[in-house]
Amino acid sequence: MNKSKKKILIYHCARIGDTIVTIPVLRNICRQNPNADIDIFNFQPGSSKYHLNLLEELGCFRKISFLSISFDLTADTWFLRAKNLLRFRRERYDAIYVFYICPPPSELWKKLFKFITGTKHLYVVDKTPSGMRISEFIRKQMENSGMPFLPEEATIRYPLLQKHLDKGLARYSELSIPEKSTPFVMGISGQGQQCMYWPVDRYQELLKRIIPKHNLFPVIIGAPDEKDVAEKLLSSCGQGAFVSDLQATEVIAFMKHFRFYLGNDTGTMHMADSAGIPCITLFADRDGYKYWWPEGEYHINILHRQKCEECRLGICPLGNPAPCIDSITVEEVEKAVDSMLKL
Repeated sequence: MNKSKKKILIYHCARIGDTIVTIPVLRNICRQNPNADIDIFNFQPGSSKYHLNLLEELGCFRKISFLSISFDLTADTWFLRAKNLLRFRRERYDAIYVFYICPPPSELWKKLFKFITGTKHLYVVDKTPSGMRISEFIRKQMENSGMPFLPEEATIRYPLLQKHLDKGLARYSELSIPEKSTPFVMGISGQGQQCMYWPVDRYQELLKRIIPKHNLFPVIIGAPDEKDVAEKLLSSCGQGAFVSDLQATEVIAFMKHFRFYLGNDTGTMHMADSAGIPCITLFADRDGYKYWWPEGEYHINILHRQKCEECRLGICPLGNPAPCIDSITVEEVEKAVDSMLKL
């Protein structure tokens, strides 16, 4: 009688940035369990488009599921959560890996999760210490639980295929970049989280300064609904392009052709980091010092430490106008660009 296949669930509370920083662990789980049926369940508000592309292209999951749900504690959301826990129990998973990064689950939550799902082994990412990158902490925690990493796997570089590289190069070749101009990529998302959004008028002022000064060509990466804001920004400086027609893996390949990334702490920044290009990133202090900083030492991270650091709130309850990022000045970012171009 053949022994049934091992079954593993990855319970992944993740937006695009969370997905990128957990790529090394996801790949490692697949590598160390080549004959297992591995499912991944993403529990997060918002679109699953980019997540689905990143996870599908890894090519190692039996099933990828998404539940777009509000974090509001209503009867409907509790019902959906309970329904899915019972669904996990019916699957009889041998092991469940939980990446519930923001905020981390309580000890009571872990006990209830293990009891209801009936899993034999539960591995949960705990709260990241302040001063350590989340990507680094996740790897260390998995190593402590008996999951070693190969040297080439201890990085968030996405394992791009030739088709991704070809698409990225083709899209880059379509840009009308003036001769001798230096192209750089931008990410200006974050309108939904007040403390992580740098105002468009500051980007306008910044571009008016740095484009003629360094002969730069900006390319904004964003969702289709950001087109109006992006085009308004680019029209004020007289040149640039807006790109929103690529899959996540293709965006990473596309970014490899740029000198650096400039912008907010967004999923776009994490894709730039995964592409291996230097980043100039404007950070809020809501998630702690260094939590989301890109990997490596060649980046420039701009952050003003706050007395209310690690509050994890998207909007200040005191009514302050984006205190965590709004205090960053145009002059500071301009100086960062000057320094980046000297590297």
